[in-house]
Amino acid sequence: HASLAASRSEKGTSVSSRSLGARCRNSMPSCPDDPHIGNYRLLKTIGKGNFAKVKLARHVLTGRE
Repeated sequence: HASLAASRSEKGTSVSSRSLGARCRNSMPSCPDDPHIGNYRLLKTIGKGNFAKVKLARHVLTGRE
């Protein structure tokens, strides 16, 4: 499972709930209602485990999921 998680995190789809708040605060002065990380808008949770959640994300500029 570690290799699957690593490949997903390279694509920007894996996010821990702890890092979400810190990255959101650093990316913009005020966070919009829709959660985002960098150029990715988080859509829904597609998996979760003991330490993290895997989120489906869409790239804001290209629309690619």
